[in-house]
Amino acid sequence: MEQQQRTLIIFTFFLALIGITLIVVSLATDNWVESNPQTLKNKTSGSGSQKSDVNFGLFKGYRNLNYGFGQRKSGLTVHCEASEGVCVVYPDTGSISASEYIHNALYNVVKNNTKNNTGTDDVPLYMKGLFNYGYWVSSIISAALSVVFGLISMGFAIFNICGKPIETITGPMGLYIWNGIAFLFALLDMVMFLILFLTSLKKNYLLEDDSDKFELTDYTNFGYSFYLVPGAVAMYLINIILLVCSGYKLKCSFSSEAEKVVDNGMILY
Repeated sequence: MEQQQRTLIIFTFFLALIGITLIVVSLATDNWVESNPQTLKNKTSGSGSQKSDVNFGLFKGYRNLNYGFGQRKSGLTVHCEASEGVCVVYPDTGSISASEYIHNALYNVVKNNTKNNTGTDDVPLYMKGLFNYGYWVSSIISAALSVVFGLISMGFAIFNICGKPIETITGPMGLYIWNGIAFLFALLDMVMFLILFLTSLKKNYLLEDDSDKFELTDYTNFGYSFYLVPGAVAMYLINIILLVCSGYKLKCSFSSEAEKVVDNGMILY
């Protein structure tokens, strides 16, 4: 039984390593969102000659837009204004700085929304290419914490394989806790970006001048970088399942090797 438990713990070590690798690769790559925008004219005519493609991640990306008279290539950078609570996927070829664009866009949103008393609807932020800063930063922080607790779970797995830990936070209880926390943060990373994508990025990630020329909703999807995160979630979940199958119980107690033995009034260790 002990050998079987040790074997399963070895598996949890490697699965945690895979989970960490998946999260790190997802953060390092620029394919969280992949899109093939269609110009409104192209969509109406049904012509497929004017191709555009865009991909970006949590930090940067690349776009190749065709306005109907040739492709225009540029890099993309995710720029955020924490004080304003918004971010924008800004092209390197922008005529003004990203900060200026954000402040101008927010000013126009506020200005337009003051017309509500005349029957004009509120202008959503995504119409200006802006999206929620909270979801974005929560996704990054959750991914980082998932990696941290994944590393901790690997360390405790080695400790349980090579040593004989007291059955408290260093023993089976610790393996459950660290894998469980890593699982929760990886899941939170996935959920935060999913919400961000559905509420903003799928509808529009282009600047206001470009969003009037392209149709995005039906041509924008998750990229492979995003799908690495559910893979990491699965790795941590399998770890928890393996711990359950190993027969380890989630309890806080001391092993027999750490108990004090009393013999004829003397305390022995």
